[in-house]
Amino acid sequence: MRVILREIIRMFRKRDGEAILARNLRKTCNMMDIVAPVPGTKRILIVDDDPLTAQALVRSLRQDGHDILVIGNGMRALYEIQANPYALVFLEIQISDKSGMYVLREIRRTSPSTCVVVMSVDIPNDEVKEAIERFAQLFLPKPFEMLQVRKLATQALAKADPH
Repeated sequence: MRVILREIIRMFRKRDGEAILARNLRKTCNMMDIVAPVPGTKRILIVDDDPLTAQALVRSLRQDGHDILVIGNGMRALYEIQANPYALVFLEIQISDKSGMYVLREIRRTSPSTCVVVMSVDIPNDEVKEAIERFAQLFLPKPFEMLQVRKLATQALAKADPH
């Protein structure tokens, strides 16, 4: 995948005026940091519209060789979950395009075996706490430590059905 994306970047560099597009595409490829999964690892979906948070999660979780995909909006995440099974989802509850609460409920409805870790920088109010208790397995407050992320992922994946 990375080889194909590099070839696309090289192709755009040959054209005048396309340097900005090539630079943005390269940044996106690097942020996604596509890694070949290690056999026996599980699929993880990160749903967060903050590229720095998503990149930090990818860096932490790829150390265990997981198959990781980053999606920056709730609707695309729901389409992806319906199309492909995931053992674990890290979901920012304050995602920009859809209510994170809606996305959380839909994940639970369409993929009940998927373990969900809800992330938020804010302290959850009573409604959010109740939804987390009903629909999510774990809560990860932001900012977080990378070691904490890996421990939560290990804990959640131990509970999740194999995918």
